[in-house]
Amino acid sequence: GGCMKNTKQSGFDFIPGIGNLALSGIRPFIGVLLGLLAGGVLIALSGVNPITAYMAMLEGAIGSPQAIANVLVRASPLLIGGVGVAIGIKAGLWNIGIEGYMYMGAIGAAMIGIATLPVPPIIHIVLSTLTAAVFAAIWGFVPAYLRAYRGVNEVVTTIMMNYVAIYFVSWMVHEPQPMAEPGAFFPMSLAIAPTATLPILMRGTSLHPGFLIGLVACVLFYFILRFTPFGFRTRMLGVNPEGSRYAGVNVKKQILFVFLIGALMGGVAG
Repeated sequence: GGCMKNTKQSGFDFIPGIGNLALSGIRPFIGVLLGLLAGGVLIALSGVNPITAYMAMLEGAIGSPQAIANVLVRASPLLIGGVGVAIGIKAGLWNIGIEGYMYMGAIGAAMIGIATLPVPPIIHIVLSTLTAAVFAAIWGFVPAYLRAYRGVNEVVTTIMMNYVAIYFVSWMVHEPQPMAEPGAFFPMSLAIAPTATLPILMRGTSLHPGFLIGLVACVLFYFILRFTPFGFRTRMLGVNPEGSRYAGVNVKKQILFVFLIGALMGGVAG
């Protein structure tokens, strides 16, 4: 007997590999379209015209420069933190502790940000960001170690630690903690020093370069996952953990690294 290679090609396969690339690019748009359709059904069931609702949504999102700036500001931590989640999913890990990493990153950045340091603004911002990443990595090491070396389900540990991080940050910004704003109506930290704040890109808004950092992170990690040995091991782990082990991948070490990278990105988002 023998076998025959399936020579059937899609309309995109006139260039080798272009079919898979085209399909991978179309899938997100299909997902968005299905989400809009599902949302439209629910809106219609509530007695509102879906077209009217979606037009109002577009107006609020891109109807003015201020609206666009607001969307970009809110998208910045989602982009950066989302990269950390995506890396874990590629490795077959549900590292859903990003909320906790963001809280710990925020408290770490604030500790440095409220200090008056005799350094240029760029150095102060970098120091705050690095501190945020370190705080988040330390926090993320706990579920990472438990998952990699003890087999503890990462969903359970990360969700539980999210709540611990939230309450820890709440405690840190309540008096009489030294970083709490005295006499504040709402619990908050002391004001961030001007040298530690991100520059504003559009006058009259709070638009900062965070969305650019998020876009760069998306592109950078795409190439890392696609074209580096680390990325290959990560994708292999996500497809077949046992196969990865037999192929010589240090699965425990890889899980630890992927988890910590996700925690670092969450810290930077915070």
